Amino acid sequence: YNLFIAINMMIDIATHIVVDNNMGSPETLGEAFNILNKEKYLNDEETKVYRNMVGLRNILSHEYINIDKKIIYSILKNNLIDIKKFVIFVNDNFI
Repeated sequence: YNLFIAINMMIDIATHIVVDNNMGSPETLGEAFNILNKEKYLNDEETKVYRNMVGLRNILSHEYINIDKKIIYSILKNNLIDIKKFVIFVNDNFI
């Protein structure tokens, strides 16, 4: 559940950054990351990682019963650094 909340917060923050800085109006959950890439704030790899996180968020939200707990454990063990990198990105560029 906390992973779902963290990803939602990343989406919300990215959307606010895009809208507040007049970069566009994201129409989907992951579009803000594409816009940040287009505006040269995120590179292609970062954008791919964050878009994949949006996909994971959708799985957590809509297919909870079918989730392989081993995959979620692996993500929590190995990929939380991506959330930290996003926090650093926001702090370095928009705060």
